[in-house]
Amino acid sequence: MNYKHLLFFTILGTTLSVASAQDIPCFDASMDSIEVNSPSYIIAEDLDGDQKTDLVIASNNYEIVVLKGRGNKTFDPPQRYPLNNYAYKLQVADLDNDGLKDIVVDSGRLILWNSKTNTFSQTETGNSSQFQFALSDANNDFLLDIVTPLGVQINLGGRKFRAPIYFGTSSFSNAQNAVAMSDINKDGKTDMIVSGPNSGVSILYNLGFPVFSQPVQIDHEEAATLLAVDMNNDGFEDIVSSMFHSDNSEGIRVFLNNKSGYFDQPVVYKYGTFPQVMDHGDFNNDGFTDLASDANSQILTSINNRNGGIQSVTHNVGSKVRALAVGDIDSDHYDDIIVGYTGKNSIRIFYSNIPEIRIHESCQNKETTIFTTKMYAGYNWSNGATGVQEQFVSKVGQYYVDVLLVNPFETCNARSNTVTINSSICLGTEEILKPLIHLEISPNPTSDFLKVQAEPNYFPLTIHLYDKMGALKLTKKLESSTDLIQLSEFANGIYLLNIELANGTKQDQKLAIIN
Repeated sequence: MNYKHLLFFTILGTTLSVASAQDIPCFDASMDSIEVNSPSYIIAEDLDGDQKTDLVIASNNYEIVVLKGRGNKTFDPPQRYPLNNYAYKLQVADLDNDGLKDIVVDSGRLILWNSKTNTFSQTETGNSSQFQFALSDANNDFLLDIVTPLGVQINLGGRKFRAPIYFGTSSFSNAQNAVAMSDINKDGKTDMIVSGPNSGVSILYNLGFPVFSQPVQIDHEEAATLLAVDMNNDGFEDIVSSMFHSDNSEGIRVFLNNKSGYFDQPVVYKYGTFPQVMDHGDFNNDGFTDLASDANSQILTSINNRNGGIQSVTHNVGSKVRALAVGDIDSDHYDDIIVGYTGKNSIRIFYSNIPEIRIHESCQNKETTIFTTKMYAGYNWSNGATGVQEQFVSKVGQYYVDVLLVNPFETCNARSNTVTINSSICLGTEEILKPLIHLEISPNPTSDFLKVQAEPNYFPLTIHLYDKMGALKLTKKLESSTDLIQLSEFANGIYLLNIELANGTKQDQKLAIIN
């Protein structure tokens, strides 16, 4: 308890003073791991259109495991589909246009066709390829094809594919590390992005199926993974690569599309380790693409700063990461991270835990209200015009709130909307509204007493007051919905107000200031 408060007050002055405009999530690990024998590849997708994220996992035990999500952090019993060989890569998409997503193993070696009974039937194609591949409509017939750096298997419909058509790109081989498909230049034809030992990162422009241009190299560095995603929300897909095998380039590179089919020079983010697996999602529900990647025994979340750049935070996950996927497992509109470990027979889910906050648009004859859906350690008001932080609203004007969550491994923050405080009635009085408790304290700052008001059904409750070093200074049990805490004998300073309910649940609520 003391350590938590000491940590909080130690970093408050630095962390909140530089809080960025975007929300930075923390991630909470699920209590129970899910048993999967040595997971090597994970995909998080809604397989059947029920608006709940499912998991598809390749296991070193020569099987594909399907976990149907219930949208509440639980899954149906696993479905297991045996393989006759190790699975290198999985892709999930609706190949037969029945509204259900199918599973492609390696570059079409095996296809698991989804059915309305939520089970899968298997088709062996006879292809033994272990190439990197992507699923894309290469010939514009509204059916997804299987594309590799060497060729394409055309989807004929009726759950049938043609034999591979080869592109004749002799500079490529099955040693390519990554492939992605995107209409880079918005000409209605899907282009190919590849990377490998001899190609760096290159683009093959679709000249009209089945003809592609010669490779156009945009980076000489080899990439372990490639993503084609719109990082700056301009309607043009950009390229994100994880780099390795270079003394100076380990980390992530972002290539922004200049809207002409070419790319700006990459922005390089060096982390001292190279990600081998990477996925994308939206961790703070701001509509911009964020990234997640492995970093040895950590995961690296790269939060979009809303112009295509990223701000990265590492999160300890306990063991070396082998597989990783991103999806909203608990249906809270914030993407979570699913991790498979090297040499372990389980996966774990790390749930995005960002303090979603909002305050009333105006304060008219009522107290300023703050609402947050997550736990937090404290918050500060900031003047909307100057950005100067204050412990309370001292005068009318525009304000927003920065919320800080701290645990021993990481910090995260969130910023509310900006509101207009236009009534002196609001000054020095606040409400705190949370799923657990609705509490009002006033005045704040104070010199001799603090009035505490809460909904009657929360009483009795106990107030704990800690100083900024984490020392407990006061404990008082409140028996009614309105009570006073006498503070006249306390030294001036900042104190942390902690609420304990009758069932023993505790929450840090607010910084109380005595002056």
